[in-house]
Amino acid sequence: SDSTVAPLILKSVMVIFVFGILYYTLFSIVNSPERKYKFGITIPIALLIAIIISALFSAIKAGIIIGLILGIIAGYVWEFLTKNQNGGDK
Repeated sequence: SDSTVAPLILKSVMVIFVFGILYYTLFSIVNSPERKYKFGITIPIALLIAIIISALFSAIKAGIIIGLILGIIAGYVWEFLTKNQNGGDK
């Protein structure tokens, strides 16, 4: 097809930027074994549920993004609830 190089380069740079942010975010939140456990459970489950639901609406890409965001939020909620349950101590 007749595609120019400029949009392709722009999309490639955007993908590199987005994956860089995701890489930094995901690996900075799992800096301890208990966080790896919490986020290792919540992110895949949230991704799976969001992908299944978004497949019904033919929006798999949106489902992946929403699932990732929901998984991270669920991990932080789990961590917050655990911290408050123990009185703030680990």
